Amino acid sequence: MGLVVLFILLPLSYFVLSRFSKSSGIPFKHIATAWSLKLLFASAYSYVFLYYYGKGEPDLDLFNFFNDSRELYQYGLNDPAGYLKLLFGFGADDELLLSTHLSNTYIWEYPYSGELLNDCRVLIRINSVIHFFSFNDIRVHIFVMTLISMTGLLLIVAAFKKFNSNPKLTLYFLAAFPSIAFWSSGVTKEALMCLGVGLFFFALFRLMDKKTVGTVLLLLLAIFLMIYNKPHVGFVVMMCSLAIPIGRMLKWKMGYAIVLPLCILMAGIGLSYAPEKINLISKTTLKQKDLINMSTGGVYFINDTAFCAFDYGQIDHFLQHDKFHIQVLQPVTGTYKLFGKDEFKPIEIQPDSVIYDLYLVQVPANSYVEVMPINYSGMQLVMNIPEALINVFIRPFPSDPGSTLKYFASSTNILFLIVLLLTIFYRQKCTNEQWYIIVSLFCAAIVIALMIGWTTPILGAVFRYKCAVDMLLVLAAAIIIKPIQFRKK
Repeated sequence: MGLVVLFILLPLSYFVLSRFSKSSGIPFKHIATAWSLKLLFASAYSYVFLYYYGKGEPDLDLFNFFNDSRELYQYGLNDPAGYLKLLFGFGADDELLLSTHLSNTYIWEYPYSGELLNDCRVLIRINSVIHFFSFNDIRVHIFVMTLISMTGLLLIVAAFKKFNSNPKLTLYFLAAFPSIAFWSSGVTKEALMCLGVGLFFFALFRLMDKKTVGTVLLLLLAIFLMIYNKPHVGFVVMMCSLAIPIGRMLKWKMGYAIVLPLCILMAGIGLSYAPEKINLISKTTLKQKDLINMSTGGVYFINDTAFCAFDYGQIDHFLQHDKFHIQVLQPVTGTYKLFGKDEFKPIEIQPDSVIYDLYLVQVPANSYVEVMPINYSGMQLVMNIPEALINVFIRPFPSDPGSTLKYFASSTNILFLIVLLLTIFYRQKCTNEQWYIIVSLFCAAIVIALMIGWTTPILGAVFRYKCAVDMLLVLAAAIIIKPIQFRKK
């Protein structure tokens, strides 16, 4: 039945996307071509994670999101009223519900999290709705999420139409640039990120021209999607985009455009002295330590008061009862972190009959690379900037660890270099208004790139996370490049 649904959705998707032809100013034939290219990337995504990597095993985000959304869907069949409450954010942390109907979820509840928000639930909720017509066929979910991301990309094109002399080029950049096209073509937070960013810019520019209740509600929906799906991307894009309405208030005076980078620098300095909960150095250090621990592999579980981490080489010291519970069989040493604290301390646990709540058993990452530990040092954070930018924009090198797919990431970096050269040699004279937008996009991209490079020692993960960075930069490049005439048939 899943194939039947796909055959129905395929022509319907072309019809839905055709509605953007007028708002974006792009003939439908170009939208259809871009959508077809996007579907090719969705097919590649399906092959890689269903057959090359996944092979049906629930070890990857794709299967975790799919499983949890299916559990939520099953709950909806049994208790529609309770499901609707969950769908709209009520009772998501109810202990009874988590221990019964949602007890088989993998990532709905992260017992330990250093983040301000659990940013997985929006995607789980949306996919639980898709289950009502997908017949539990994961390919339908991939298709629908790809359509959602494509809708977001078209909203971006429509939003920037007034300031962009290359709307067709922008569309093809966004729909076919490998990192954007691949990672937003599946059951991923990147797909929702495209929709959230697209809605945000579309509503922001409409609100600047004409203030209506509908536009305000649309902007609030976009902010919700960005903040509760990828918080760091959402906050950075929102803050940097404030330069656009402020620039309009200042009548786009060019001298003020430099204020945004200075404000970002001052904000970074301020956050370095902020309380621990939002302290830049503390949060970056903690996130880096978490990802280093996960990338080197390990066994992670929780007790009543702490999050405990152990080296993967000690896996035979444990007995894993199921996906959610583990027991210590032999004396084992590792580290622990009390809930609400950032510092990890040494710990040794003796074998006993206690059954712990398992958080994760992580095999060491294939593409792990050494990064300089920040260790709560502001000076080290600054010194790590070159390393962070190299890891995001240049690596992986041919000698770097990883599977054969690292060459796909390397080719994407080469393509980005080509786009950069086109931007330099075929740039046009931009208006002050365009420069405000370009500076806003560029600053947002660099800040997100630094956040990724500072914290992520897994090159495969960097390639995925930089989807937002590439999207913002290629959008800025398309604005700068001289108008390109597409051949008329």
